Amino acid sequence: MSFWKRHQSKIAFAAIAICILAIGIPEIRLALDKAERYRSATAAEWGATTVWLKSAACARQTGAWLALCENGKLLPISDEAIADDPGHAFLLGLWARFAGRDATLLDTARLNIGIDVLGLAMLAAILAAMGAYWAAIVLLVFGPVVFVGWMTTAPHWSFIGVAGLQAVLPLTPAGAASGHLSRRSATIFTAIGLLGVCLGALIRHHIATMGLLVTLLTVAAIAYGRFRHRRVLRDLLLVAVLAVMAAGAPKWVLMARDALFTIEAERLIPEHGTSHTLYIGLGAVENRWGLRYDDKLGVEAAANAAPDVEAYSPAYYRLMWRLYFDRLREDPGEVARIYYEKAKALLSDRILDSGPPLWISLLIALGAQILASRETPRAQHLADRQLAINLISFAFIGLFVLQGILAHHMRIYAAPIGAFLLLLLATTTTNATTWMARRSLRLMKPRMNAP
Repeated sequence: MSFWKRHQSKIAFAAIAICILAIGIPEIRLALDKAERYRSATAAEWGATTVWLKSAACARQTGAWLALCENGKLLPISDEAIADDPGHAFLLGLWARFAGRDATLLDTARLNIGIDVLGLAMLAAILAAMGAYWAAIVLLVFGPVVFVGWMTTAPHWSFIGVAGLQAVLPLTPAGAASGHLSRRSATIFTAIGLLGVCLGALIRHHIATMGLLVTLLTVAAIAYGRFRHRRVLRDLLLVAVLAVMAAGAPKWVLMARDALFTIEAERLIPEHGTSHTLYIGLGAVENRWGLRYDDKLGVEAAANAAPDVEAYSPAYYRLMWRLYFDRLREDPGEVARIYYEKAKALLSDRILDSGPPLWISLLIALGAQILASRETPRAQHLADRQLAINLISFAFIGLFVLQGILAHHMRIYAAPIGAFLLLLLATTTTNATTWMARRSLRLMKPRMNAP
């Protein structure tokens, strides 16, 4: 047995430790230093941030989360943080209660950094546990800049960390099914992945929905190949059921609040509505209707169609579905053109400034995987791991591209793709190296066997 094979894990974990000490920790400190600009700031870039802090102050006083204290009453936070996912307000409320002081803009920026660091760390941890050491090292070398290179007090700057957390759950059954994760490790990372889905559902429900879809697809694919193993099927079914329940975290948190505290009835939906986003998404590029990607435009359209419907209420989102499909029926060709323009713009975006356009990155990764898949069975164990990481990365990237096509293609929404491009960089270099090594051996064999 070669020295590398005998000491592979020790060398890899030493390299991972060096990456954390030499790159990760300095980059996190730099991000925290940049966040200090919010210590004396008096206004937030994102309107809902002010409401989060107001809710956190109420949570500190009363213990009630996702509530606003008004004239001795508790009001739902959705009355003011309109169409806003509840995650940041919930976490800031917990922090204010724990710390015994009101949350600040600086705390909000630090929260975004913490979420991103957590997503990076957990994604690197599952890769290392699967034995995908090179992928973990690549992620820890380039990831800190990508994950925490910049932040504000708006929720969007935490989305890449949320996306990283969503990948943990589908990677876990994939690693366990291919023999790269022990049962104990699989149990631990399943728990981490489920908590990641809960957190993602609170912070950005659409991203958690992506994680749920990829998890269910992964579970279904494994179940199809292992349908004769009852124990495996039972475990996979349990993971699927728990993932669906975890994706409903916002509902469970609000139900718990309403059960424990006397609070006014909630009239508005405390999350981004899909129908509203689809409608204003038609205005992300120039169009025949003069639509714009602007929340106010959706509210105005609904008011013109049904003046008695309150904006962002359940009835509002039902109305927005009707308005969206009215546009679709009116001119399906124009809607298709809008979506084509957004797809073209998004696939041409580099996402990572130092990388090629997205479509080229995907093409290179696909080509390298095809070459590696032609390897002999001896290399199949490694290829399966690379293939699993690639398929899950492609699935997430595809869902973010779909989100960009249906909503808006701007990079602030597409930024989480960067996490999966780093995974593709790791698998592509591994696949290419494996293919070149095998190719060289084939070329050398005739010479070695020659008399």
